[in-house]
Amino acid sequence: MSRSSDSGEPPPSRGARRRLLHFLFILLLILGGGWWLGAQPVQSAEAAPAVLLPLFTLFLVLLCCSGLISSSETALFSLDKVDLARLRGSTRWIDLRILRLLDRPNDTLITILILNNFANIAISLTVAAITDRLLGSASAVSFLAAAVAATTTILLMGEIVPKMLAHQRPLPAARVLSPALAGASWLMYPLRTFLNFCLKGLYRLLRIPTRRRPEDVTDDELKAMISAGEVAQILEQDEREMIDGVFELRRTTVQEILTPRLSVTAVPDDLDQAAMLDRLRQSPNNRVLVYHDSPDELVGFLLVKEVLLDAESPWRNHLREPLCVPERVGLLDLLKMFRQQRTKMAVVVDEYGGVAGIVTLQDLLEEIVGDIYEKHEYVSHDIQPIGEGAWRITGSFNLEELADQLGITFPERMGVTLGGFVMNTLGRVPRVGDEVHYEGHAFRVEEMMGRRILGITVRREAPAEAAAPDQTGELP
Repeated sequence: MSRSSDSGEPPPSRGARRRLLHFLFILLLILGGGWWLGAQPVQSAEAAPAVLLPLFTLFLVLLCCSGLISSSETALFSLDKVDLARLRGSTRWIDLRILRLLDRPNDTLITILILNNFANIAISLTVAAITDRLLGSASAVSFLAAAVAATTTILLMGEIVPKMLAHQRPLPAARVLSPALAGASWLMYPLRTFLNFCLKGLYRLLRIPTRRRPEDVTDDELKAMISAGEVAQILEQDEREMIDGVFELRRTTVQEILTPRLSVTAVPDDLDQAAMLDRLRQSPNNRVLVYHDSPDELVGFLLVKEVLLDAESPWRNHLREPLCVPERVGLLDLLKMFRQQRTKMAVVVDEYGGVAGIVTLQDLLEEIVGDIYEKHEYVSHDIQPIGEGAWRITGSFNLEELADQLGITFPERMGVTLGGFVMNTLGRVPRVGDEVHYEGHAFRVEEMMGRRILGITVRREAPAEAAAPDQTGELP
């Protein structure tokens, strides 16, 4: 996860411009300081060691201050949402101090920039003084030496190295540096208030927006929060899988989980009471679609148990109007529709208005908790191992799930199910015995019912077989 914060970090482009102006400002100060120091009378050689020792000590102290200030900026504004959530759940005074600094990002950033500039300016002047004492003249050589030495030292030891260290472990660094930064922020309140006033006037003059839209928390960030630290230790494996299933609802469409029309019981609307009751008793499904002339002309659906329990009442009294949704509707949107319409089933229609299948509330629930079987329901195993590197798989098995299990990637728009992939690859209605070879696997059609593929065997091929040309069905 990339480390980012919603606490007001300036955009990279502004940061780059600020550092460039900062560098030019330091360079000008070095040249000006060197010129001023060079204009002063040169001290004797005997007095040089006594002068240089305090200067070197001051230089080291200022360099440490610059590094700590730079690292505090990176540490605070590199805290990700997982760190921020951990801080908000803590009662430690140091964590509350960090949150107070982040609650006022502009004030905190101005304080850091003031301190950093003061430290870097002092370093530049100190280096200029040391160079002047060592060279003993105000020549161009001393100016150039001071500029190179100060710039290199500030960039390496005052900026790059401290920021890299703080970025690796931002939360511990923020906990160490925040007390001193909070104290400095309190001391600089008058100067910071004046600068804030100037900045607001500049923003209004240049019409720069001062508010930034908060970023939404992404699914990946939420998953990281759940997988991180204490949360991961509290949740069991099946609980984490259920949470992952909830996230997948956003990415999954109705087309991927629907029960195809061929697997749904549909009856014409011209049946009398006895014939309808007989058909309902034979139906393996809890819901039956009712159509007029063709299965694409739906007039409603019936709940089998409801009709059979009230067999004396005409079946048309129990006819319900279906909720119709397109194939590309997301599961979260479908769940909202179920709640608004107070229904548990929807008829899925394709782009031509034909019936593609149905989807129920149970289908959505199974995406979260896994397959749910009723007591009387026959449990079919969609995928069964039949040997080393071989499986028997139903034609309706989801292609994306199969790709995860086999470790291969199927081409897009070649079908949602394994049967659809085989049929689209062959370019015709398959026959028993047809094979498709793809990504080192052989897919053989074993069972058909009309134009529908019921069973397919998948066998992992040896390298020599996988390299052989496909004679029965090539991918376009």
